[in-house]
Amino acid sequence: MRGLLLTVLILFPVALIGWIAAHRPPQRTAAQADRGPAASRPAAEVGSAPAPSTPASSAPAIALSATQPVARPATSPAPAAASAPGLAAAPGSAPAGRPADEDRKLRSLFRLPLVGVELDGQVKLYDGQGLFDYIDGAAPIFIERNFRKLAAVDLLTPGDGSLTCDIYDMRAADNAASIYAKERSPTATAVAIGDQAHLGSLSLVFRRDRYYVKLTAFDKTAEALLPELARALVGRM
Repeated sequence: MRGLLLTVLILFPVALIGWIAAHRPPQRTAAQADRGPAASRPAAEVGSAPAPSTPASSAPAIALSATQPVARPATSPAPAAASAPGLAAAPGSAPAGRPADEDRKLRSLFRLPLVGVELDGQVKLYDGQGLFDYIDGAAPIFIERNFRKLAAVDLLTPGDGSLTCDIYDMRAADNAASIYAKERSPTATAVAIGDQAHLGSLSLVFRRDRYYVKLTAFDKTAEALLPELARALVGRM
């Protein structure tokens, strides 16, 4: 009996300690205590709320806007280019033709027969760039007056005389008048040829419509023929 009582006294405290340990609440760790109560909750309860889902109807709306035609402002016509300095229209003149036609007309002014002169070489045409090679520093005053092209040729006269004929196509009569006034010598003698003309030593200069013409003789024989040659050229312009 004494042995049974001794056994009970030994086992009872052990059983009591086990029961207390089984029914004791779980202890929080130091890390959980620092993070607060949320750290001890189950994962399903912790975290931010899920982001709201995008309605399925928004995707077609985006696709529709991508295919919709974009309204564009009406394009206004480009402004007309400003007139070049010195540009003048010839009142009552016919519209300008094609450059090739105008070049042929310019060359045709020298067709033979022409008061007995002969061509000493071919008629040469010079555009704006070529004009600098032909008359060098004087080219700008022509170009700023809307110069188009120059036809130049050397001529041989009866009696072994020689001269040079330069015909400037200035596009319009006003441009030809402007360059004539610019180059006219105050000592030259006016003569009744074309629209305006003046006669100098070994030279005769005149204008007719869109053309400005300079005849330069190299001897007295050719100088005597200048007025007749000038009138023949006027008749072809």
